[in-house]
Amino acid sequence: MAQVVLDCPLIHELDIGSCNKLPDAVIRAAATSCPRLVKLDMCNCSCVSDETLREIAQHCPNLGFLDASYCPSISLEVCFELYTYYSHMQDCILN
Repeated sequence: MAQVVLDCPLIHELDIGSCNKLPDAVIRAAATSCPRLVKLDMCNCSCVSDETLREIAQHCPNLGFLDASYCPSISLEVCFELYTYYSHMQDCILN
């Protein structure tokens, strides 16, 4: 899956919600290789880490929708960081 996304950097929307078998590194590589992302749904992905969310914030400045709800590995601290970073975001759903 990551290789397909890496070959498509013009992707605007990515929905990998409930893909619990995807390792964190694959999710990070997929999301950060698409700088034009405006919508990212990765709800219920049990292995999404704080580091992945921080990298997404750095590499996806146009993100207008982010759903990272029900991702148990995400800390409250990184949620606050993302709310600050993406204050312009229309919809940000975190734990």
